[in-house]
Amino acid sequence: FDLHVQSEGYDRVPFQIACDFVPGGELDFDSGIVRGQAAEVAFLKSGYATYHVGDDAISVGPGAYAHRFWALRGSESAPTAFRVLITFTTPVDHMMEIRCGTWSAAEDKLV
Repeated sequence: FDLHVQSEGYDRVPFQIACDFVPGGELDFDSGIVRGQAAEVAFLKSGYATYHVGDDAISVGPGAYAHRFWALRGSESAPTAFRVLITFTTPVDHMMEIRCGTWSAAEDKLV
C-alpha cells in the first residue's frame, strides 16, 4: 500500500517515520546490507530498503534525510526492535510505498 504523509502549519519542525522490525533479519538497500539488531537504528536517506527475516520481506521507501535526530523528544523508544528512520522537516509531502512479499535469496529481492 501507499502512505501519503502531509503536514502544514509550522515550518522546519523535525518529523520522522519510524519502521520497527523484529530483530534478526537483514536490511538490504541500494548501497549496502546491515543486520537488524535489537535497539539499533538505521537511517534510510534515499531509495528503497527491504527488510527480510527468513522468507518474509517488507520493502519501504523512498527514504528521506532532513535531520539526524536518533530519537525525537516525546517519541517512543523501541529497545526490542530494529528501527529504520525516514526523516523530514515540516512541511512534509511524502508518498511512502510499503510492499510485503517473499524474499528470494536466489534473486536477492522481494518477489
